[in-house]
Amino acid sequence: MNLAVPSLAQRNANYNQYLPMTLNHPSASEAFRHIAVAGQPQFADLGMWNVYLNRDMPNPQQALASVVCAPGNDCSVDQGLASTIAQFKTPDLRDLADSNPYFHNGSKLTLQDVVNFYIFNSQLARQGNLRNPPLQFQNMSIDQSDVSNLVAFLQSLTEDYDDSHLPQ
Repeated sequence: MNLAVPSLAQRNANYNQYLPMTLNHPSASEAFRHIAVAGQPQFADLGMWNVYLNRDMPNPQQALASVVCAPGNDCSVDQGLASTIAQFKTPDLRDLADSNPYFHNGSKLTLQDVVNFYIFNSQLARQGNLRNPPLQFQNMSIDQSDVSNLVAFLQSLTEDYDDSHLPQ
């Protein structure tokens, strides 16, 4: 309740104060991608808010806009951004290939991006260079040679709907 969430203009004017780290902004605070801390209302994970209309993350914008700007939703700039606060994309594995963008905040556009994220972050965890890594990252043993096979498996979880034989 005490969290002051900036408008799009305020967020864009001070990227480092509000948004996640990127190659263009390596000193960003990630205040709104931070785990909530009791008594410190400046920390919260706002989910999709961190990615939607984030100029450093152009790839998932079209897919996110299709969710945010769905029929019946007010997609004016600040209202559209406000509607992403605390929106987390948490699909199951069924029809995974058809459910991009991926992750709770929609920050990864392809399954290859997802697998590469886990490879990179598990390496950081094993090196002791990742803040609060999940325990599973310590023993994860996938590498680049596994990417195509793992992506193919994940894509195989998508049902192939052929309804051409059904009456219209």
